[in-house]
Amino acid sequence: MLYEQQLKALIIFTSDLDAGLFSRVKQIKGLISSQFEKNVVADKARFVFVKNPEDLLRTDNYILVHERGSDTDTSRDNSWKIEHDKHKCKHDFTVPDREFINKFHNYKLEKVNGQWKRKHKIGGKPRCYEHKSGDCCASAKKNNNRLMCDEHNGWDCCGMTENAKISQFSVRVKKDEILAGSICISEEDKELTEQL
Repeated sequence: MLYEQQLKALIIFTSDLDAGLFSRVKQIKGLISSQFEKNVVADKARFVFVKNPEDLLRTDNYILVHERGSDTDTSRDNSWKIEHDKHKCKHDFTVPDREFINKFHNYKLEKVNGQWKRKHKIGGKPRCYEHKSGDCCASAKKNNNRLMCDEHNGWDCCGMTENAKISQFSVRVKKDEILAGSICISEEDKELTEQL
């Protein structure tokens, strides 16, 4: 079954939950956190919340999302009002994504003449840091410039391991960017849809 078919089936299957949908995306244009140069250069992985997942099945090119933030730059903004709890590891309705570690990277940054620059790539970013194992992960870090091996990089986990605040204001972003992200739906987010 193609990814788009899987996603459509997931959205239809979970529509009665009324729990929205999270996608973990790159530091894409339109996000509140993209106003900060350091975030754009670091190309952070960001969680965004789609209150109405069925919007992803429509023909519009743009979609409204609420950004989930955790860094100090975004937490100072008055729009970050809603407290949101982390998800359980490997919860129901997480779309597996073995390519996550190839889509997202960790970078060592430095400031040069007042501007942030990438000093070097540290390696692929695991989808979840909670599954690290022993020798296999150590070997992957040494030989493949990765922080964790392919079996323990959380590819089947959403990776939302910290509590954070969500912006009460939605922003418009390209729908394709959301579909290219790593997606999960949690029953526990029903309360979040009510708050938004």
